[in-house]
Amino acid sequence: KKAKAHEDWSKELAGVFGNGNQDLVPIKDRLWFYESIESYFRTWCEVGVNFYGWHEAPTLKPQNFWVNHMEAGDFNPPHIHRGNISGVGYLKIPQTITSGREKKLAGHISFMDGRVSMPRNSPPLVQHRQTFKPKVGNLFIFPSFLMHDVHPFRGDGERRSFSFNAFVDS
Repeated sequence: KKAKAHEDWSKELAGVFGNGNQDLVPIKDRLWFYESIESYFRTWCEVGVNFYGWHEAPTLKPQNFWVNHMEAGDFNPPHIHRGNISGVGYLKIPQTITSGREKKLAGHISFMDGRVSMPRNSPPLVQHRQTFKPKVGNLFIFPSFLMHDVHPFRGDGERRSFSFNAFVDS
């Protein structure tokens, strides 16, 4: 809630906002957040050491952290982030999204892999797009190069989420 009183970060981001806004979170609060997700990052590092054969676990170098205050009609077109690791978490979801009165994708986030294209009539051998209905408390951590978008919704209420970028230093 405090983020609305901070620096507007919209000019640096891909979002298309009519009434909502995107606010950069101050550095002291960013540091608190990165300390809070340290256990998730450590788990990812342990998997990397075992799966990729890394000699040592990398360290997380936090970058920007911002809050998205989305209202009806606001959306984020397909985009990628800076850094190596990015994430989005959900703090508040409008009743119109949770009640099912909206269209199928209203307010949802989609992740897509556009590296492989298939002819239009090909059977779906590979899933190239995965869409998630937001829920308060969800946290998605993903590679910064993974294309994603956020669909608009209608009705009253605010869809409040946070997003972040980080570099991984080996």
